[in-house]
Amino acid sequence: MAAELPDFDLERALRIGLVPMVVDGSAPESTLDAYASLYIDQEVRAEGLTRNVGAFARFLEAITFCHGGQLNISAVARECEVGRKAVRTRGGSEVDFVVYGRAGFHGLEVKNARRVHSTDLRALRTFRADYPEADAALLYRGRERLKINGIWCLPVDEFLKRIAPGRGLLDWV
Repeated sequence: MAAELPDFDLERALRIGLVPMVVDGSAPESTLDAYASLYIDQEVRAEGLTRNVGAFARFLEAITFCHGGQLNISAVARECEVGRKAVRTRGGSEVDFVVYGRAGFHGLEVKNARRVHSTDLRALRTFRADYPEADAALLYRGRERLKINGIWCLPVDEFLKRIAPGRGLLDWV
């Protein structure tokens, strides 16, 4: 976690990740290559055994029929045998991450931009309309903490440094 690294560098983390043996290695890039080729396939397979692979497989099959056309969320949900809310918001937009648990309910959007534009908040506004009990935040590459129409716009590196077990994602703002 970024909070565990006193010299956290977002650019480096984006390039090589935060896997401890990679970050601490003498040759991080080659360590990352070795890690990926040795472990990722096994981890993905093991994870697949413990999750609802059937629903995901049905989703992949159903979504391929929508390629290049307009996506009908209700039809995809029906085809996958999951609730419509498991596929997208009512308004047809999506957020990058939905985090739900004891520490709260959050919708997070991530933008690789140094400035926030009102259009960047569209998906989060729709998410909050569907889930008014949720907190929403846009994470971006800028330096300012902003609050626009009840939605926090936060520097992503600062956000990552403050994530810690047992703490709410936005308790610090």
